[in-house]
Amino acid sequence: KLAAFNLLLSRLSGQNDIIHSIASAGRDSADLKNIVGFFINAVIVRNKIDWNSSFSSLLKDVSNNTLNSMAYQNYPLEFVFEKIGMKYPDIKILFNMLSMYYSIESIEDFSPKHLGPSRDVKYDLTAYFTSMKNGILINVNYLNQLFSKEKIEYIFKEYIKLLKKISLDSDKIVSSYFTDT
Repeated sequence: KLAAFNLLLSRLSGQNDIIHSIASAGRDSADLKNIVGFFINAVIVRNKIDWNSSFSSLLKDVSNNTLNSMAYQNYPLEFVFEKIGMKYPDIKILFNMLSMYYSIESIEDFSPKHLGPSRDVKYDLTAYFTSMKNGILINVNYLNQLFSKEKIEYIFKEYIKLLKKISLDSDKIVSSYFTDT
């Protein structure tokens, strides 16, 4: 899911260097076991899209980059950047895979639903992906001064089309997924 999302971001932005963040639970330390609270850190991940490589190669690269970035999940990045005297990068996108248990196990209606504007927007675009029995539930929080609901629908319809193409043949050259759009 993350590799395809990176590929789509590259396609839509026209940039091959994709930087986004992912959420990390941050409960690795035994010292934190008995402490109540929300320990979430944003981990910055950088991926370079090679349009001449296969999707399976991109998947391997994104997986390796993500795992390597997770080595720093226990460090609050704002603090690290402050300590070394650098400006914290302006990361615009958060990708979040949720492992949640819902009272429903499957999705009945696959049409987009808009819940209205949110006051709690930390990123230009935050995508929450939850695996369900019969599909993926995608919740999107976005800056409505930057995106319209139609644009968000377009982006995620393109994402779903891309996932379908990848599921048919994950060894294709990544640029070929966009030739018959």
